Amino acid sequence: SKRLKRKISIMTQHVLRVAQKRGGVYLSENKEGVLIVFEAEALRLSFLEKCSQYWMAIRCFEWSRLSEISKTEKQVQSLRICQPTDLYVWFYAVSDKALGGPAARELMKDLFSLADRQNASIYAETSLSRNVLIYERFGFECYHQKDFDGFDLYHLRKQPTKD
Repeated sequence: SKRLKRKISIMTQHVLRVAQKRGGVYLSENKEGVLIVFEAEALRLSFLEKCSQYWMAIRCFEWSRLSEISKTEKQVQSLRICQPTDLYVWFYAVSDKALGGPAARELMKDLFSLADRQNASIYAETSLSRNVLIYERFGFECYHQKDFDGFDLYHLRKQPTKD
């Protein structure tokens, strides 16, 4: 629906603004895949970014759910075990057209190169069990799963390959 597309656009704009400030937006060569990743210490939002996030939430979610969403977000943050210099995957996706193609593998290869250069672990979260399988194919392990009243969240990590 038009309303859902508008909400997704608002959320996407917020995520991209934050990620671009941190230099963490990577596109596949064919522009069909995107990876948003940066050091975990950069997850903390500035005051203005928090204001932007609240404005985004007010525009995209029912008022009655905002308190519940905030509580869940705090719980999710408390379950993250990454160190400040570890890499955190905030978003990773390819277009429907690019599914099964080289874009996803290209972005993961670039992510692994970055992690190797920094000798960093990589952390990610997903709410989709099928995504867990994809991450596991790339060598990630699911180290924690939490049920938030019917909303499963999987915490994943890949340890550094360098010694």
